[in-house]
Amino acid sequence: MIEDDIKLLENETIVKGLCFPHKIDRVTQIVITSGCFSCRVDFRSYSLRAPAMAIFLPGQVIESLDTDNEFAGFGMIMSSNFTDSMNLPVSLQERLFLKNTQFHSIPREAIDAYMSCYRQVSGILRQKDNPYRDVIIKHLFSAYYYGLGYYVHSTQNTSAAITPQVDICEKFIDLVSSNFKRERDIGFYADILCISKKYLSTLLRQNTGMTALEWIERYVVLYAKSCLSSTTMTVQQKPEEFTVEDSAFGFIVMENGATINLESAWAINMTDTKEACTTICGTKAGAKMIDQGVLEINGVNHNTMYESRPNLDGKGVPFYDAGSYDPAYEEAQQWIDAIRNGTKPTVLPEQAYCVTQILEGIYESAKTGKPFYFENK
Repeated sequence: MIEDDIKLLENETIVKGLCFPHKIDRVTQIVITSGCFSCRVDFRSYSLRAPAMAIFLPGQVIESLDTDNEFAGFGMIMSSNFTDSMNLPVSLQERLFLKNTQFHSIPREAIDAYMSCYRQVSGILRQKDNPYRDVIIKHLFSAYYYGLGYYVHSTQNTSAAITPQVDICEKFIDLVSSNFKRERDIGFYADILCISKKYLSTLLRQNTGMTALEWIERYVVLYAKSCLSSTTMTVQQKPEEFTVEDSAFGFIVMENGATINLESAWAINMTDTKEACTTICGTKAGAKMIDQGVLEINGVNHNTMYESRPNLDGKGVPFYDAGSYDPAYEEAQQWIDAIRNGTKPTVLPEQAYCVTQILEGIYESAKTGKPFYFENK
């Protein structure tokens, strides 16, 4: 039924019952006939004074919405199935439904025309026995959108120019709003914008007061809050919206025939976790880290299997007191020394690059379901 695809709003019903932040799941249009209307959408603030129009798109999150005492207006909510059924030209849809083109001041005569359309649709919706009801409403809204497209076009042609720096910030925010669920690495966005990660964060801090990472994190948190406040679902009921992979496993075959069984987990139901531990199986002996600071070596000596645990507590021997060091401090100190004095770091850049290649190969193999080969790498 068409009632499932269209909902009409008027005055107090526009904001009644909304819990913020509120996630938009259908195209929502609000026409302001008098007074002032202000809102904050996806971390951007907008303020409109009548006569004006606001269009909210699916996936956007309204953080707040306020009206003054003189506010009056009406609104329409439409499903994507209904808007698609009108077969509007792509150029018109781009003009109407692209982000940053959603808030407009429009002439008073346009308000009167939209009000007439609203009233006609409202009346026809009540005609349950009209066999042409759905078709009439569809044509009325088609005429409505074509008229709106004309006024939006006029508004865009007279819009003020923005600086290249602000344009980059706007493009970044749009990219984040579309990709934050899948891509949370700053490099992904910097590569698309053809600038460095450092320059991107500098531009954003200068123009928005937040770094690139802060923008991404705020989108994730805001989206999670909006899902919880706009629906009855919990985080546990919809984990794919809020989480990354819990664990990853890879099997790597080296050029010399050696194999590596890589296991990594962020959160997994396992009692014997062996965090940051390594097991080595050689042809003459083996070694494993039972826990941090505990090493066990096994092998065969004089035809007898043995296990031994070297004392690694760092307490020294009689007549000599060994120093005790913080591994994290030593690692940081070694890195600083490499930068200041040109000494070689413990982990070389080419080694880090090799590890990154392996991790990327594991992801690619998981995606394709096939082995990933490092040819001429």
